[in-house]
This record gives sequence, structure tokens and C-alpha cells, in this order.
Amino acid sequence: MRNRDRRKGNGWKGLIRGQSGAVSVMVMIILSALLFAQAVLLELGKVWAAEREAEAALKAAVRSALSVYDQELQAYGLYGASKLPAEAAFREVLEANMSSLQPASFWSAAPIALGEAHIRMDRSLADPNLFEAQLLEEMKYRAPVEYVLLIMEPWLDEGVADQLSRGSTLRSSLKELEALISQREAKLDEAGEDLQQMLAPQGRSGTVYQQLMANFSELHQLAEQIGILDLEVIRKELQAAEEERSGLIANRNQLQQQLHLIALSMQAGPNPGAVEAMRQISEQIARLTEAIHNLSERVSDLSQQVKRLLRYWELIGEAESRLEEHYDWLVSRQDSAGTHLREAREINEQLRRKTEEAQEAAEQSIPVYPGSFFTDTEIGASEAVGQFGALRASFRTMELATGSDFVNIHGRLVRLAEAWRNTSHDQWSIWNTFDQKRKQQQAEAEKQKAAEEERTEQVLGQLQDLLYQCPGEDQEQYRQLRGHYQLYAGEQIDTVQESDQPANMEVDAAGSKAFSLADEITGALLGARDKAYVSEYVLNKFTYRTFEGLSHEKAHNRAHMLANQEAEYVIYGLDSCAANHSAAFAEMFLIRLAIRTVEALMDPGQRVLTFMSPWLTFLWALAEGAVAALADMRKLVQGERVELSAKLPKALAFSYKDYLRMFLLLHPHSRQRTARLQSLVHANTGRNLHDAYTYAEVTLRGEARMMIIPGQIAVRKEAAWSY
Repeated sequence: MRNRDRRKGNGWKGLIRGQSGAVSVMVMIILSALLFAQAVLLELGKVWAAEREAEAALKAAVRSALSVYDQELQAYGLYGASKLPAEAAFREVLEANMSSLQPASFWSAAPIALGEAHIRMDRSLADPNLFEAQLLEEMKYRAPVEYVLLIMEPWLDEGVADQLSRGSTLRSSLKELEALISQREAKLDEAGEDLQQMLAPQGRSGTVYQQLMANFSELHQLAEQIGILDLEVIRKELQAAEEERSGLIANRNQLQQQLHLIALSMQAGPNPGAVEAMRQISEQIARLTEAIHNLSERVSDLSQQVKRLLRYWELIGEAESRLEEHYDWLVSRQDSAGTHLREAREINEQLRRKTEEAQEAAEQSIPVYPGSFFTDTEIGASEAVGQFGALRASFRTMELATGSDFVNIHGRLVRLAEAWRNTSHDQWSIWNTFDQKRKQQQAEAEKQKAAEEERTEQVLGQLQDLLYQCPGEDQEQYRQLRGHYQLYAGEQIDTVQESDQPANMEVDAAGSKAFSLADEITGALLGARDKAYVSEYVLNKFTYRTFEGLSHEKAHNRAHMLANQEAEYVIYGLDSCAANHSAAFAEMFLIRLAIRTVEALMDPGQRVLTFMSPWLTFLWALAEGAVAALADMRKLVQGERVELSAKLPKALAFSYKDYLRMFLLLHPHSRQRTARLQSLVHANTGRNLHDAYTYAEVTLRGEARMMIIPGQIAVRKEAAWSY
């Protein structure tokens, strides 16, 4: 067995030795392939390493391109590089880095032959979004702290906002109360006009009373003369007397004719019987003449009786018509007066309820009348109308057929008329006493309101001398700035208009604007993060009216085209120093006016006669506030700090700059404002922000030469960088 195994082993060795070198060749081929593969992998590794180093060199070069940022812009916290310096830095660093990539040994990275390198600059600071992003980056680490400490804490946490809110609420309440009082007094005025005509001696009722009494007096005289005579009976008697008189006149005429004929016959010759006949006829004529005369007197008497009766009935008709017409008129006036009184009472009750809710400053200025006053006045008017109704009811035409009938009721009618008159006079006296006092108080309140408004107007008039403080003519500077603005605003049109100055406002408008502005500022402060950054950027990098040149900011080491007015220009964007200073001054004064007015309103030690006019309370406080606000503004524009409010638990003072902080928050942060900021940077640095790039994109093309394997591999790399 062992011999057989040994023979078997010797067989394999023999086989190898017996192939005449074929196996050796195979082994060499395999080893060559392995060595070639290893060489290829080594070459590829060297190329890969070369690409990595080229990429690192490219990134270093692009970073170097953006490292040559403009120092003038950097003073404003802005980073932008111009194209030519950036390209030069890029090429210098890239070439230096690429030259260091030449192989130092066989095992070094593959050498790269640089074909071309290209850099593209983009995203300039003229882009408002990029500009704002860099601005916010500059300020976000310090602005919030300063802003919170200087503005938000005093305004929101220390009670100024709450104080102004309460003042604004009180002002609105006083105005609402004033409106209600005006409505109530207007209703009372309308009721007073009705009551005057109904009750006053000089009113319509007084005239009607005089007319009725004259009617009654004349009727009484006629009635005594007429007695129980009846118009129809008297007319028949008159007709009979006239007919009888006419018959007698006819008979007398016949007798006179006969007498004339006898007289003619006697002229023809003697006629003894004619004389006697003429005597008898003459006697008859005399008797007839006497009878006719008596009848004429009778006819005259009867005619007078008829006239009296006709006048009697005419007066009866007039009195009846006057009574009916005036009663209807009284009822309509009573309804009108009652409506006005009820409306006035309803408003009075609203005032009563609001008095219970009002603050102390308003309580003493709300005139609330007793509810019974309106009811008593309405009842008094009704009583007068009722008495006139009784007079009207007593004058019944159907019961006044004869004069005696009227004589019987004359005394009662007079008593009823006098009772109506006396009641009317009494009620009018009560109303008139109240009304005269009411109108006197109204007049006094109006007089005081006019005086307080005049006092405020005098203060507003003094503001003109403090509106602006400009170094000189600035038309050329603003013309240049306008040109810069157009570069950055594009199609956005700056539509900012000059706001009304307090000196040109009505007193009420100034007070309303002051509290409205205070409310807007409080609202702006509650959502102010990014706005606060912008606010602090503007006030740190640019000048304003009271800027004194003391600053650690590098931006202030350089010239500023708009000296002591840049921040105001950013806020308002007007075309002159005077306009921008005036706009800031106006809002600053209005804020001070609101604060000082609230202080006066809330001061329990101050008192003003305000009965009949809650609004007078506000006008007085507004005048007091205007005087104090004017004194504050004199200090602020001189760079002094002024206490924020005398009512705060601890002393806090704001400067002119602090108020600009608030106004920057208050006014909309718009594309136009960003364009104004860009314009100022352009003007102060002389740098066109369109040429200040924040982004670079580079491309490198080359070839990596292989040392083991003949040939080259194309290399293309890209990189980008931005601030």
C-alpha cells in the first residue's frame, strides 16, 4: 500500500516536470494580469486623488474670490465683491494651488494640466432680499437686546402701553358720552320748541288765548244785546216792516200826485172845494210820512238786530273753528313733544348707566337728569292740552242758539280759558327755568371748549419753529439720491406723501391722530422681531437729526451725503430734509401729546368745570398735554432725553433716537424702504450695489496625465460659494 501511494505521488511531480514549461508560462500570464490590474488601480487612484486635490484647490479659490469684499460696504455690515478683484483673486489662488499639485514622487497624485477656469459672479446686493438678509445677519446678535432694553420693556412692560390704552378708551368713552349728550340736548331743544308754542305766552297758544278772549268778549256783548232773539223771526219782522213801509210810501206817492193835480186844476179857475180837498190830502200825507218814518226806524233797528245776529253766529263759527283747529294742533304738538321727551329720557338713561361705568375723570362731567323730570314735563303738557280740551268741549254750538245761551256760559268759558292759560304759564315757567339753566350751562361749556381749543391751537402754532433743523440747501443731494433710488426701486413707485403737520390740524383731529398713532405703535411693538433688526441697523449705520457723531460704528468714520437726516429719509422717503424732519417731528409730537394728555386725564388733583360736556374734559386735558408736549419737543430736538411718562412707577426716559426706533417699526417695511437704504449706502460709499456680488460659481477643466498607462483623463470640476 505504501509503495502504491509513493508511486502515485511521484506521478504528479512527474507530470509537472513533464509539461516542458507550460505551467510556468501560465503562472507568469496570471501574475502579469494581476500586476497590470494593480497598475491600473494605482493609476486610477492617483487620478482620483488629483481630482480631489483639484476640487479642494477650486473651492479655496472661490472662497478667496469672495474674500476680497468691499471694505466700504463692510462698514455697513454688507459683504459684496466686485467682479474684477474677485476674478483676480480666484485665478491667483487657483494657479498657486494647482502648481502645488505637480507630482513629487511616483506615488503622488497624477499631474493635472489646467485647461481653463471660469468664474461667474451673481446675486448682487441690489437684490432687496439679499440686502435684507445681510442686514438681518448683521443685527440679529445685538439688536434684539438693545431694542428690548430701550424700547419694548419701557413701553410694554412698564405700563406705558396700558396707560395709553386706558387713555384712548377714556377718550373714546368721553366722545361717546358727548355724542349722547348732544343727541339728548338736541331732543330737548326740539321738545322745547314744541312746548314754547304750546305753553309760552309769546307762543301760538298765547296768541290763540288772546283771540279767544276777544271772541268771547265780543260774543258776550252781542249776546246781551240779542237776548233771546231769533234770526229768522227778526228777518221776517224786518221783511214785513219793509213791505209795510213800501206800501205806505206808495200811498203817499199817490196822495202827493192827487195833490199836484188839484193844484193844477186851481190854476184854471176858482174851485171852492179844492182847498178843502188839498187840506185833507195834506193831512193824510203828513200822517203817512210819520208812519213811514216810524217804520224806517223800525227797519233800521231790525237791520241792526240782524247784523248783530249774523256777527254773533260768525263769531261762534270763528271760535268753534279756532278751538277745533288749535286743539288738533295742540294734540299734534303734544305728540311731538312727548316723542322728543321720551327719546331724550331713553338717552338720559343710557347716560345714567354709563355714569356708573365711567372713570372718575368722566363721572363729574356727565349731566344726568332725574327720570321724573321727563315724565312730569310730559304730564304737565298733557294737563294743559286737557284743559284746552275741556274749554273746547264746553263750547257747544248747538246749545248757543240765542244770546242768552251764550251769556249763561260766558263766565264758565272765561274761567276755563284762564285755567288753561294759567296751567300753560305754570308749566312753561317750570320748563323755561330748567331750559334757561340748561342752555346757560351749554353756552358756558361751549365757551370753555372754545377756550381750551384756542389754548391747544396756540401750542400747535408754536411748533412751526421746531419742525426741522437742516444744515443747508439739499436739493442737489436729494436729486442724486433720487437717481440712486431708481436703480434699486425698479418699477416700484415711491408714493410717500407729506403727512399733515399738527400745526395745520384741527384740535380734535390732532387729539384723534395722537391716540391712533399710540395704538399703532403698541401694535407694531407686539410683532417686531425682524423690524427691530432693521430699526437698529438704520439707527446704528446712519445719521438722524440729533446725531452728534459719537459712535463706534465704522460707517460713521466715512462721509454721509445726508447729514443728520438719513434715518428720517429711510422712514418717510420725502424729497427734502425739512419734509423728513417735519414728518418725524409731527409723529413725535403726537406721541408726546397722547402721553401728556393721558397724564392730565388721569390726574385726580386736576379739576375742570365740565358739566354738560364730557368732551370738555378731554379738550382741557388735550390743552394741558399740548403745553407739556411742546416743552418735551424742545428738549428732544436738542438731543436731551425726556421722561416717558410721569405716571410710571420708575423714571424712564426716551431720546429722539428712541422715538425713531418706534417709527421705523410703525411704518411698513416695504420694497421702497429697502431701496432707500440701498440708495443711502450707494451715496455714502460710492459703490453701485449692482456691482457688489454675493455669490460666485466657478468651473475648472483640465486633463490628468497617467504615468504608467499612456493616455489622459479629462477632469471637470464645479464649485460655488456665497456670503
